[in-house]
Amino acid sequence: MTLKVEDKTDCPPKKFKIKIPKKRKKRRGLSLLERFKRLRRQVARISRFLQRRLNALAEVLLGLQGVTNALRNDVNVLQAEVSDLTEEEDALRSQLQARIGTIITINTDAGTITGTLTAVGEDFAQILEASGAIVLVRFESINSFI
Repeated sequence: MTLKVEDKTDCPPKKFKIKIPKKRKKRRGLSLLERFKRLRRQVARISRFLQRRLNALAEVLLGLQGVTNALRNDVNVLQAEVSDLTEEEDALRSQLQARIGTIITINTDAGTITGTLTAVGEDFAQILEASGAIVLVRFESINSFI
């Protein structure tokens, strides 16, 4: 007995796809030696970069040290000048303070002032003239006094 199956549909026969799983490629990880070599190269690259940055910073530091030394020298010169001026003013101030209450004559570029020395300030002398006028003379204006 044979069984005959007749295709009574006008449709083309269906194609069945059978999915066969593809063989996955095994991801082969890097060996320990390869990872070590890669890491070593990265460390070397980073070290070179850091060395270049350190060299650049060292050059900047040398430049700043030069500027600092020049400024330090300028400050020392100015301190010496201020010290000299302060010593001169201190000496003049002490000499004038010893003469407070006495008649004094001070010579300046503007002229001569004669009168009683009534006070000595930080940088000036106060003189009471015979006319009753009070004159303030800055130390820097004094050429000489008697």
